[in-house]
Amino acid sequence: MLDLDKKVYNSEYQVNKETTLHRLDINPLTDLTVVNNDDLVGYLTVCPVDDDTYKGIIEHSVTEEEIEQHTLPYDKMGFYNLYLSSIVIDKEKYPYYSGKYLFDFLEKHLHKLRKQGFFVNKILAFAVSIAGRKTLIRFGFKEIKNNVFEFSCIKQGIYFIKRNFKLPKVISTILNEQKFIFKRGFV
Repeated sequence: MLDLDKKVYNSEYQVNKETTLHRLDINPLTDLTVVNNDDLVGYLTVCPVDDDTYKGIIEHSVTEEEIEQHTLPYDKMGFYNLYLSSIVIDKEKYPYYSGKYLFDFLEKHLHKLRKQGFFVNKILAFAVSIAGRKTLIRFGFKEIKNNVFEFSCIKQGIYFIKRNFKLPKVISTILNEQKFIFKRGFV
């Protein structure tokens, strides 16, 4: 994942390996990956954060490293605010894969969390590119400040994709590992 980050993000948005491993130790349910025959197609990272960190993201007063260091575990039932820190697809290898796959998996992830008693209040995201901005708008995020977008699950629900859209069949969903594997030869 870190190699894919280097392809997509400027250095100011990249996080070192130790910080990422620390985040995954605190909360292993933060990364959703799409794999095609053991090759990483893309991933989405969504971290529960406290109110101070959430406000800091809106004010641009915290770095990606600080955000990851303040990731909360899902240890108490209740409401959480999330920070959507990455939506990445390797467009060099998989130019036809869409962000819709990742948002579809995010919907499934939020349903799974809800069944366990973890509810999402709002999701915050920061657009670092024109493509990221368009993706967030397309999936219902509202710009609340310069390049900062918010999705209110309380007001809007947890559906990002219109239900008439069909995705290719996923032949395996390994929810404990947060991996989704497509039928061979799809691309």
